[in-house]
Amino acid sequence: MTVVLLHPIGLDAACWQFLTEPRLAGAVRYDMLWHGARRRPAEPLSLETLADDVVTAVPGSLDVVGLSFGGAVALTIGLRWPGRVRSVLLACSGAGGDRDVLRARAGDVDRLGMAGILEVTLKRWFTPGALGDDRHPGVRYARERLLSDAPEAFAASWRALAEQDASAGLASLRVPVTVLHAESDVTGPVAAKEAMVARIPRARLVTIPGPHMVQLEDPVAFEQAVVAHLEWVSE
Repeated sequence: MTVVLLHPIGLDAACWQFLTEPRLAGAVRYDMLWHGARRRPAEPLSLETLADDVVTAVPGSLDVVGLSFGGAVALTIGLRWPGRVRSVLLACSGAGGDRDVLRARAGDVDRLGMAGILEVTLKRWFTPGALGDDRHPGVRYARERLLSDAPEAFAASWRALAEQDASAGLASLRVPVTVLHAESDVTGPVAAKEAMVARIPRARLVTIPGPHMVQLEDPVAFEQAVVAHLEWVSE
């Protein structure tokens, strides 16, 4: 059984660098298409192409853990590749967002570049306390990673996310699913997570402290939740 960790939009496998739990040492920390060191794919970026790329690259039965954008890809894997998935953990993620808002974010990247959207992005991702700490390692990593991204890649990822509409498929998920909500996440209310859990046959809601980028600001809480999920699906 292989644990696969799928990162948020604009980040890469290094976003898991603060996870020190030994039981996650063997997890595959995957750079998704057009993220990190991955070059622009030949075909248009979509949740489906991202999902298929992961499943093709990582063999065997998978426990898929995705955060934010990575959660959208994880959910897509669960729906498209049910025979390859033992479980899914969706952290700070949903089944589909406001398309106008997501497309507007892509448009902002086109107009302003990565430096122009950096601060508003970080404000969505972290608490004011973390942003006010010039030495915060998680914020520093996110800032440097975003500034190194190609604007075209970041905008394409937002447009891919805007096309997500997985709500109708939630009832067809037959694997155990943990929907993880971070208490200080300003990107989505807990009520939306509760609605997801109600539609998935074998799902549970877990709430932990932290903001949207909980793995960077409160990595201990996040890794404990992942380990608890793996223990749950192993029972």
